[in-house]
Amino acid sequence: MTTTTRTTRLLQPGQATATASSVAHLLFLDIDGVLNTSVMPGGCRVHPILMRRLARIILESNGNDNSKLSSSSSSIGIVLSSSWRLEEQYYSHFVQQLDQALAAAAEQQNDDDDKDTTAATASSSVSLPWTAPELMVGSTPQMPIRDFLNTNKARAIALHRAYEIASWLRHLRKATTTGNDDDDAKRDDPPPCLGQQWVILDDLDVLSHVVTEHGNHQNDDDDDNTDDRNPSIHYAELRAVVEGHFVKTDPEAGLTERNAEQVLELFWRGNNNHHQPHQQPLEQEDE
Repeated sequence: MTTTTRTTRLLQPGQATATASSVAHLLFLDIDGVLNTSVMPGGCRVHPILMRRLARIILESNGNDNSKLSSSSSSIGIVLSSSWRLEEQYYSHFVQQLDQALAAAAEQQNDDDDKDTTAATASSSVSLPWTAPELMVGSTPQMPIRDFLNTNKARAIALHRAYEIASWLRHLRKATTTGNDDDDAKRDDPPPCLGQQWVILDDLDVLSHVVTEHGNHQNDDDDDNTDDRNPSIHYAELRAVVEGHFVKTDPEAGLTERNAEQVLELFWRGNNNHHQPHQQPLEQEDE
């Protein structure tokens, strides 16, 4: 198997590509603690097994058979929420590693399919119609964390992550919905309103902290669930964005087989047909 190295242009924080609104599934992806682990050496590193699990999520969300993989556009788009989105070296390394992982996963899938065919009808090697750079549909905005620093550090970081994701989704809704200039309209509803399924994959305990902070504001005389210091922060909105759309990884293990299944189940939850795992399981928990 050979792979081609491509020049990858860093997406700007807050950017949404032209295809962001057309994909059926959006994956808000953290990298540290998801595609690498806290026990690995630091720096610009991802674990190949964890990358293969991500690649299998992408292939399965696209239908997991050769006919559907021949579609010219992917049904999944990745929005980076990780700090890796801010450094070109890190971003380029991730995209190149994802390209390699996708090629390896597609080749393995093809080998598995060939076992069920005769030599006369065996399919040729799968060539994916889309590349890793084309899967990158956005990068969450880089917003100040100071508005959350009136709480403990872990909660501040988690709320900040949710706020950046909610802001990106709100921007996507405004960009794709005509006649909607009211930023405060339906702020307690999921922002996309475009029939898309989205999943937040992160090692931060985003859901727990968002639910707790939302509850704290409900207990106050705060009818609109906004933050006292920054009225643009609507905790009801953050909860709507995260709850039912979140998969947490263990930073010591990264993306596990179970996490991958959880992501796929959430993606397919809105479809008539529930997700059916591929016959071949994701890699064993052997790292």
